[in-house]
Amino acid sequence: MNATSVASVFRLFARRPVVACQFLAVALAGNAIADTELPSAQSLLDAHIEATGGKESMNDQLESTVTGRFLMPAAGMEGQLTVYSRMPLERTVNIELPGIGSMQSGYKDRSAWSMDPFMGPRLVTGAELEVQIESNEPGALLRSDEFVESMRTVALAEFNGESCYKVEVKWKTGRETLDCYSVDNDYLIATESTMESPMGTMETTTVFTDYKTFTSNGIDMILPGTTLVTTMGQSQQVLIDSVELGAPDDDYFALPAAITTLLEDEQTEKAKAAN
Repeated sequence: MNATSVASVFRLFARRPVVACQFLAVALAGNAIADTELPSAQSLLDAHIEATGGKESMNDQLESTVTGRFLMPAAGMEGQLTVYSRMPLERTVNIELPGIGSMQSGYKDRSAWSMDPFMGPRLVTGAELEVQIESNEPGALLRSDEFVESMRTVALAEFNGESCYKVEVKWKTGRETLDCYSVDNDYLIATESTMESPMGTMETTTVFTDYKTFTSNGIDMILPGTTLVTTMGQSQQVLIDSVELGAPDDDYFALPAAITTLLEDEQTEKAKAAN
């Protein structure tokens, strides 16, 4: 896999927060049965939220520091990953890959940016930004009417030998995804989505395993210890090592100088266009 492919695949995963942002979908084999025999999509979502600690736990994670490891086995890459989150909703992701350098991304006020050694600094726009919004905003994670047109349970399926319910989500942006919830424990176990990237449209499959309890400040949170993302035929993994609750220091959210310059240039162009 060439350097550009590595960078693009990385960004698709790295800009996804590790905490509570797992809502894509998986296309799984299975025979659809009548809607009346299937649990409602809302009940499946509610059961997953409850099984992983409830809405209070999700809110706690909006101010946190998550540390872990980012792996791309086929490329022989492994690095340290840190995700900083605070309210009002702001998030930065940093991955340090030995021999390559730092890969950074950020999200705030429904805008996003990315910077890495492969493609340099850039502002995220268009359909790719829409995915970022749907991956970060609490309302989107809860499938509120602000973001979601409809949800519908469409089938009972099997994934890796585990029974799950497939939920079709139609977003107001026009995007469609599927969610797969375990019949046995209510966890979201696999997802699939079509995503926009600098390299065009990509099909991405995400699998969540090794759900475990993380404790910080006396608060328990249940998260998938391992997340496997496959896109463009390549797989990447994130392994969570720790979750520390509490708002990180301001320094972790300082914009890189190159991103500040891009934002200033953007504002200049907008001002010119308005005159």
